[in-house]
Order: sequence, then C-alpha cells, then structure tokens
Amino acid sequence: MGDAQLVIRLAVGLTFACSVVDKIRHPKRFAQGVIDYRVLPPRISYALALALIPAEGAFAVSHLGGIALAVAVPSCIVVLTGFGAGVAAQLARGNRPPCFCFDTAGEELISGRTAWRLLMLLSAEAFLFATQAGLVNVGSQTAAVTAGQWSMAFAWANVALTASRWLIGVADIAMVMRGGLAPRPAPWHVIGGI
Repeated sequence: MGDAQLVIRLAVGLTFACSVVDKIRHPKRFAQGVIDYRVLPPRISYALALALIPAEGAFAVSHLGGIALAVAVPSCIVVLTGFGAGVAAQLARGNRPPCFCFDTAGEELISGRTAWRLLMLLSAEAFLFATQAGLVNVGSQTAAVTAGQWSMAFAWANVALTASRWLIGVADIAMVMRGGLAPRPAPWHVIGGI
C-alpha cells in the first residue's frame, strides 16, 4: 500500500472517529441539530441523523482498519456530499446554525470553514477512490503494512490533520493580525483535528 494512501486513509478514519464520539453519547441532541438544518422534513431528518451515527462509526473502523474500503469510500463520498449540500443550503440562506460536526453542544457554527473542511475530506475520499479504481498509482495495493509503517503513517495522519486545521484557520489568523476581532476559539476537542 502506498504511504500517501495509508496516511490519508488514517486521517479520514481519525476524523470520523472524533466526529462520532459525542454523537454516540448524545444521539437525540445530534438528531435535533440535523432537524434544525431544515433541509429535509423533521421525521426524515431525525431518522437520517440516527442512521448517520453508526455509519460514521463504521466509516472510522473501515478507514482505520482498512476493512471494506470498496464500500466505505463511495459511501463516505455520498454522505460528505450530503453534508456539503446541507452546509451550502445554510450558507446560501445566510444562516449559521450549529454545525454538530464534532460536538452535540452546538459550539461550532456552520461557516466557510465548515465548507472547506468538507472539501478537504471529499478530496481525501476522492483520492482513495481513485487509488482503489487504479486511476492513481501509489504502489502495491496488496503489500502488507508493517507495524513500523503503520505507526509512522498514523503519526503523519495526525500531522496532516493538525496542518489542515491550521490551514483552515489562516483566515482567522490574518484577521487578528490586521487588528480585527479575535475569532471565537474552537472547542477543546476539535483543536488539532479537522
């Protein structure tokens, strides 16, 4: 397996793992948050939200373990595209409801940052899809990964997640440097992750 593919796969898996933890603990709050997007009728939104929780958990396990990626990667592309449509609808309406991406308390509001994060995740999934389809050659797809390669890739996945979080925050840093108001800090559990 190519190193880039493994790093990206682990980064996506970690992202979904972080995303699903609070949703598992507070499923009704998450479901209400999805209803509040007002993209679909409330009953459909509620059912979809409750179905998304185990789906995100399965995506995390699949990406972290390299299990059933032929199903998980296209499924993630569909789910992330759906999230993107919901975020785009809110931004087009001028609404900034809570994101509920990584928390069910609603601490992070939908913004351009949310859209960029989704675009990065979709790009990562598109890369994984392209490598599976043979459109991008990243080395042997069947070579076993050693423990050393896995731990190095896991470390690089964390570096990639941290760097992407900083990249998304560049606009906020620029605003502060120009003397603008300080941006609202991210909740503690999303600092360093996407």
